[in-house]
Amino acid sequence: MSELFHINSAYLSEIFKAQIGKNFSEYLTEVRMKEAKKFLKDPHLKIIDVANLVGFSSSSYFSIVFKKHVNETPANYRKSLDIE
Repeated sequence: MSELFHINSAYLSEIFKAQIGKNFSEYLTEVRMKEAKKFLKDPHLKIIDVANLVGFSSSSYFSIVFKKHVNETPANYRKSLDIE
């Protein structure tokens, strides 16, 4: 993004944090987890598919990040939705 706007990446990071209240990677992870929750409502999607759809190439790393942010694994989250 810094190249797109022709500004220093450290400066862009400062601006982003000042405006949003968190750094870019924290914000991106929040967006990914929010989208993952939506995708997990679809019982036809496998966990690995959800991971790929939200930008993770590893389903195991996705599960670690998801659990850290949602306090349960993607599989347990899906079960808690009681989807048939």
